[in-house]
Amino acid sequence: MKNEKFKIYKPFIIAFLILFVFSAILYLFHQSRFLTVREEFLLLGTIVDIQIPCPPGKREKAYEAIQEAQKEISRLEVLMSPYKAESDISRINAGAAREPTQVSRETFDTINKAIAFSRITNGAFDISFLPVGKLWRLDRDNPGIPAKEEIQDKLPLVNYENIRMHEGERKISFTREGMEIGLGGIAKGTAVDWAVKVIKKAGFSDALVNAGGDIYALGLNADRKPWRIGVLHPRDKSRFIARIDISNRAVVTSGDYERMIEVNGKRYHHILDPQTGYPSEKSMSVTVLAEDAETADALSTGLFVLGAEKGMKILKNIKGVDALFVTSEGDIFATPFFNIPQGKTLESIDHKSNKR
Repeated sequence: MKNEKFKIYKPFIIAFLILFVFSAILYLFHQSRFLTVREEFLLLGTIVDIQIPCPPGKREKAYEAIQEAQKEISRLEVLMSPYKAESDISRINAGAAREPTQVSRETFDTINKAIAFSRITNGAFDISFLPVGKLWRLDRDNPGIPAKEEIQDKLPLVNYENIRMHEGERKISFTREGMEIGLGGIAKGTAVDWAVKVIKKAGFSDALVNAGGDIYALGLNADRKPWRIGVLHPRDKSRFIARIDISNRAVVTSGDYERMIEVNGKRYHHILDPQTGYPSEKSMSVTVLAEDAETADALSTGLFVLGAEKGMKILKNIKGVDALFVTSEGDIFATPFFNIPQGKTLESIDHKSNKR
């Protein structure tokens, strides 16, 4: 009797087991597939885009990690923005020529690193540019080009060697009255690196943090491949010079097209040469890859000012850094990582394969 009942129910049992196994496989397959949680917000004077690839079950945790990263970027902006009256930078600029000004550990370390990059680039990167920088108004509707005499008057104030770091007290002072600093060439990179730390602490090993072109690619994308980043053509935003695949590296591009105006047929942009007080004329763009965004940010500015010839020589002494230069004449020079043949120019870029 029992055998007869088993024979009756056997097909149902087998069908149930098959359905159970099939459902389990589907569930595991679904859980193994990665989706991308993505948020954009306005901070640091730009659009910050954060993406976290993760299994569906970690979607909410990924959103929480992005919110925490946003808070961290906002916190650093409050510390380092020259436009906020109570920021470390504003307090330094207001009083460091009279007496040492105490600042947060984050600001102190960022300024210390900035000075190190000034030494590496022989002063081509210099956060004490601000007295001259404030003379320039790169507003297309109301442009302001300073007179030569105005620049010459402020230029002696631009010298990173006149910044004094008081490590024990975590204070900063200036040796000259009238000096001011701005962290626009490094602070975005600093903020990106701190955001990545927050995301890692939340338990994620994959993410893309992009603060207006300052990018850190952590781990892999949702397809479980390295992140693909395009290097923009400096004269045609519909095209790329190159596409690179990176993982656990930062990439930053400095270009003369980011903030610029044209007056009487001449282009003026925001990357000033600390030696002259005028926009640097040796490069159209410089893209730097480094182990962290802070390094890539500062070096992209310094190497832009130096130009390809001097910049490539300096790179030989810096480990873990790659760069692609586009000179003001349109010639392209790059380290081997970019796999660009010698003698390549903007005109010789393949239009079809490098469209966006």
